[in-house]
Amino acid sequence: MIKKKKKKKLSFQKKIIYVKIQKKNVLNPTEALDALRSLPQYETLIEQYWLHYYLCNNCFKLLQDKNIVDVGLVEQDICCNVDKYGKELNHQKNLASVNTIITSDEYDQEEKTRLLLLYFMNYININDNDKMKIIESAQLNLFMKNIINEFLKLNLHNSGYYSASDEPIQLSSNKIHHVLENSNKKKIKHYKNVAKNSKYELSRHEPIIKDIILDIYNDTLDENYFPHVDPTHQQEIKAGHASHENKQNVSRGTIWDFKTENKNQTKKEKKRKILIFIIGGITYPEIKQIYEMSNELDVDIYLGGTNLLTSKVIFDQFKQLPIS
Repeated sequence: MIKKKKKKKLSFQKKIIYVKIQKKNVLNPTEALDALRSLPQYETLIEQYWLHYYLCNNCFKLLQDKNIVDVGLVEQDICCNVDKYGKELNHQKNLASVNTIITSDEYDQEEKTRLLLLYFMNYININDNDKMKIIESAQLNLFMKNIINEFLKLNLHNSGYYSASDEPIQLSSNKIHHVLENSNKKKIKHYKNVAKNSKYELSRHEPIIKDIILDIYNDTLDENYFPHVDPTHQQEIKAGHASHENKQNVSRGTIWDFKTENKNQTKKEKKRKILIFIIGGITYPEIKQIYEMSNELDVDIYLGGTNLLTSKVIFDQFKQLPIS
C-alpha cells in the first residue's frame, strides 16, 4: 500500500510539472531541470542542455584565461585603424594599447607574439631599432622572437593587391602610418560604418577574401595578383563538348536521362558558383565571411585550403622549421 501511494504521489508530481511546462508557467532553473529529469520524453533535451552547458563553461574559461576580449579589441583596432565606436585611431593610440598588453604578465607569449605581428604588418616605416625595442619590452623568449623575424621576412603584408587603391595618398616617407592610411582611405570609412552597425565588437575586421570574392563576382579580379579560370574559355570548352552530352556511355552503367519539372531545382542549378582554394590554409574569419557573402550575393561559394589555420597551428608549424 505504501509503495502504491508513493508511486501515485510521484506520478501526480510529474503531471503537475508537465502541466506547468505545457502552460509555459515561469519555472526557476532548479524546477525546470527537475521537470526535465522526471520526464522521459525530455531525455534528449537534457543531454543537449548539458552539452551546451559544458561548451559554454569551457569557452568562458578560455575567454578568461587568455584575456581574449582585451586582446581581441586591440587586434581589431590595429587591423581596422578604427575603434569599436567608429572613431579613427592614430599610431600613438594603437602603439599605447599594444604596449599595455605586451608589458603585462597577464598575457602569455603566444598572445603577445600574435599582437606584435599584427602591429608590424599593419604599420609602415617602423625602423629596425624601434622593432627591437618593442620586442624586448614584451620579454619574449628566443623562439618567439625568431618567429616574428622569420614571419616578417615572408613579406606577406606588402601585397600589391592589398595596398592597391584608385586614390593613392601621399604621406611622408619617414612617417609611421597605417597601411590603410597609405592607400585605402575608403576602407577606413567602411570600417567606421561597420563599427557603428556591427553586433560584435571582436569581428569588425573583414578578411581580404571579401574583396577578392566581390572582384570575382563583378568579373574585375586582377589576374596579375590572382590567376583564375577565364569564364569565356569555359564557355568555349562547354560548346566543344556539347555534342557529347546527349550520348550515353553504356560501359559506365545506367544513365538516367529523364528530366524533372521542379522549378526550385532548376533555379538551384542555375545558381552561380565560386570556388576558392587557398594554398597555406584558411581561417575561421574567412569561413564566416564566406557564409555571409553566400547569402548576400545569392551565390554558392566553396572555400578550401591546405590547412585550417589558427595562431597555435602557425606556431606549431614554425617549431618544425630549422630556424637559426
